[in-house]
Amino acid sequence: MDIWEVLYFFAFIVTYFMLASILWVLYDGRKHSYSYKFILGFALLWVITFPVYLLRRKNIIEHAKTNPTIHKRSSTIIVGLFTILFFLFFLAEHNENMKSLYEDPAESPKEFSSCDDFDDNMIEDLVQGIAKDYGALESKVEVFITNHSEVHTTTGEDAERLCKAELRFTATYADGDKYNDERMVYYRYFYEDSVERYVIE
Repeated sequence: MDIWEVLYFFAFIVTYFMLASILWVLYDGRKHSYSYKFILGFALLWVITFPVYLLRRKNIIEHAKTNPTIHKRSSTIIVGLFTILFFLFFLAEHNENMKSLYEDPAESPKEFSSCDDFDDNMIEDLVQGIAKDYGALESKVEVFITNHSEVHTTTGEDAERLCKAELRFTATYADGDKYNDERMVYYRYFYEDSVERYVIE
C-alpha cells in the first residue's frame, strides 16, 4: 500500500465520520429541542465546530430546556437529506481528484496527433532523407504528400499511432537530371518521457 492509497483510505474514513457526526447532531437537536442553525458550521468547519459542540453539549441542552425549538419531522428529514447530498457531492469530487493523482500515467489513454498533422518539421525530415538517399541537394528536392490515413492506434504502455500517406517526390541532381518517384510513407506517433514524438519510416 503506497502513500496515495493510505491518504485515499484516510480521507474516506474521515469524511464518513464527519457525515455520521452531523447526522447524530441532527438527531440530538431534535431529541433535545435545540436549533439547527449551527449545522452549516459543521459542514464547513467541522474540525473546529464538532469538538466545541461536544464540550458545550450539556450547556446547549440545558439552554434548550428553557428555550426549546420545536422541530417538525419533515424539516429534520430535509436538513438530513441536504447534508447527505452535500457529502455525496464532496465524495464524488474527492474521488475524481484522488484518481487523477493516483492514476498510473502508463495506463492512462494517450492523445495522439491526427494523421493529417504532417507539419513542416516532418516534411523537412522527409526531404533530408530523400536528399541523402538520392545524392541530391535538399533545396532540389520537392515532395507532395496526399491521402493521409490511419493504419492503427494502440493503447497501453507502448501506445502509438501508425499513419500512412502517398508520397510523390522529385530530386534534381547537380547536372540537371531529375528523378521522380512515388511510394507510401509510414510515420508513427508515440510518447517518450511524457512528450509526443514522431518517426518517419
